[in-house]
Amino acid sequence: MPRSVSRFALTPRALAACVLLAALLPAGCAGVPSALAPVPAAQHLPARPPDDAAFAVRALLGRIQGAAPRGAGYAPEAAAALDRQPFAYPGFRVAAHSLLRYAAPPGAPQSRTASGRLVLADAHGRVAGLAYDVAYHLADGALVLDRALTAPVYRRAATVRAFLVPKDRLPPPAPTWEEAYATAGRLDAMPPGGLRTPHLLGTHALLLFVMERLHPEADLHLDIPIPEVAVPLDQVRLRAGAYADYDGWRVAVVVLSPGLTARAAADGGRKD
Repeated sequence: MPRSVSRFALTPRALAACVLLAALLPAGCAGVPSALAPVPAAQHLPARPPDDAAFAVRALLGRIQGAAPRGAGYAPEAAAALDRQPFAYPGFRVAAHSLLRYAAPPGAPQSRTASGRLVLADAHGRVAGLAYDVAYHLADGALVLDRALTAPVYRRAATVRAFLVPKDRLPPPAPTWEEAYATAGRLDAMPPGGLRTPHLLGTHALLLFVMERLHPEADLHLDIPIPEVAVPLDQVRLRAGAYADYDGWRVAVVVLSPGLTARAAADGGRKD
């Protein structure tokens, strides 16, 4: 059984690739905080993460990305855990930070523990979710991570960026997601108002970029309604092997025939 199912509705507006890029929050240029924030009363987490918790996240991501911020230190256990991360989120920055816990460990008032969820986004609008749990303290002008754990967070729905590419110019799989995205942009023939001429599907294919990072076992179900086609196009299921996977961001080629879909409706049957 697939662990999760993601559904995407590709309306003409979506086919026009009107994707809103995540508003990237600045990673923060403030240095190491000079003091730890007071621990709030239970059930009263601050609306905005304290400066020391925000810097701890910067230290965590910096280590994963290979560019630790100045003033960050790492205990051996924390460094080893972060260096084992299978994916380094290159080019991603924090777009949203939800603090779930902020406390002082028993008997260690000059230390803090924090956990939360991050939404990470890059300049193209790709998104990834990350949960974290850290413990840290201040020492000699540095914030030292004593413990650092992370886990991916996956969504059940996502944004799809669609390109309309001539079938005779479909590119082979690219070595990186960035190269695949740039090539699709050069080949894109999507009309300004979206796909409203169904005969284009006879000569073109849809090149789809799923902008959220998906679980490796997730199935993709695509509902593609095009009003000018006689009946709604059937749901397209992309099973493993039907797409290129770049560390969880999927790229799929969907070849559709509006004539075949219309005949299926006339016959009272259903064709995938």
